[in-house]
Amino acid sequence: MAVALRHAGHPRSIRESYWILRGREVVKKVVNQYPKCWKQSCPLVSEQVALLPTDEVTPVNPFDVVEVDFTGALKYGRGV
Repeated sequence: MAVALRHAGHPRSIRESYWILRGREVVKKVVNQYPKCWKQSCPLVSEQVALLPTDEVTPVNPFDVVEVDFTGALKYGRGV
């Protein structure tokens, strides 16, 4: 049943087919035994954000800091 419903979980499984007494408990028990359904309902892992340098996150006005690239295009080869 879980495969036919694309691992939708117990609420949809109950609505889709039959009316079972205490069906929510029964279907939840069956769905929780199927590993592919575990992956669908597992909580998302939150990532830890690295600390940024304070000069990178300090609010400034536009053009307070300007950087210029003096290198330009690098030419290489014989006779350059």
